[in-house]
Amino acid sequence: MNRKLIFALSSFGLIMALSTESLVALRYEALGWMVVFVISAYIISTVCKDKYFLHGLLVGMLNYLWVIPYRFFSHGMYIQAHSNLMIALEEIPMPYRDHPRLLLASIWVVVGIVSGLILGLFSHMASRMVTKTIE
Repeated sequence: MNRKLIFALSSFGLIMALSTESLVALRYEALGWMVVFVISAYIISTVCKDKYFLHGLLVGMLNYLWVIPYRFFSHGMYIQAHSNLMIALEEIPMPYRDHPRLLLASIWVVVGIVSGLILGLFSHMASRMVTKTIE
């Protein structure tokens, strides 16, 4: 397993966390993540020799280990930049509405797992499509 690659590719998560706070609109955030997934899957499929799905899974989950703390501590700025998210949070039942940071953090944990599974699948599919040169 290539730990340096996993850590390096996970830095896309930090870049996305920083950029989605004020630079990228919420409606374009999914497109940004899709670009990150495609680039990461291609790099994983060309650099790694095996275990493509595992590398993708770990990169996707580690992405959100960057995103969750950053958004947890910069919650006010993120909500201010994405006011429609606050409107959606107001419609959530009462016990969860009182602690929006914890609610969003728990949602982001699930999103991190799902994104890891998606990136793992993308990496596995990319490994089937990319031709490697034998050295």
